Amino acid sequence: MPDPAHHALFAFFGDSDQQAGLYRSTDGGASWALIKSGTQAGDIVDGVVLADGSFLCGQDISYRGSTPDVPQIARIALDGTETDHLQLPSASYSTHAISGGGYLVGATHEEGADVEAPGWRRGSLFGSADGLHWSKLLEVPQLDPNDDVRTDVYWELATGELVVGVRNATGFGAGGRGYLLLLPALQ
Repeated sequence: MPDPAHHALFAFFGDSDQQAGLYRSTDGGASWALIKSGTQAGDIVDGVVLADGSFLCGQDISYRGSTPDVPQIARIALDGTETDHLQLPSASYSTHAISGGGYLVGATHEEGADVEAPGWRRGSLFGSADGLHWSKLLEVPQLDPNDDVRTDVYWELATGELVVGVRNATGFGAGGRGYLLLLPALQ
């Protein structure tokens, strides 16, 4: 993930405690500084760089490991300090900064995950106008009980509509796959 304002790059990895990590480079990728590692808190699939250079993400924590045991929407400062804003029902694969202001984080249900509440079988989308206060905006129920259900937002159209990809959700096309176009409004 590029951070042009600070002439930096971020790299992030998952899945186990040993593999998970958030790294930053200020020399075009020639060297990397460790920000968060050795814990599931560094298990990140997607995120956004904030104005102060910190990193906002939904964590991809599916299995209990080191602290924290459950996925959060988290802000990770350059010194590795983590500020958790909202506990997610399950792992997150997408975080998006809306061009008009605000943020979205998608959450999934992963078959076999042990961090979810009993009976959780939904994908969900959370939104925030300021990156601090979050609320659930959308839930989609699982179609096939043997497969993950996902809601991911990675793109925004030139018209300002957000493209939410849905997988294995009841009420969507073949195999429960489809897209939602959402027009954001700050509240």
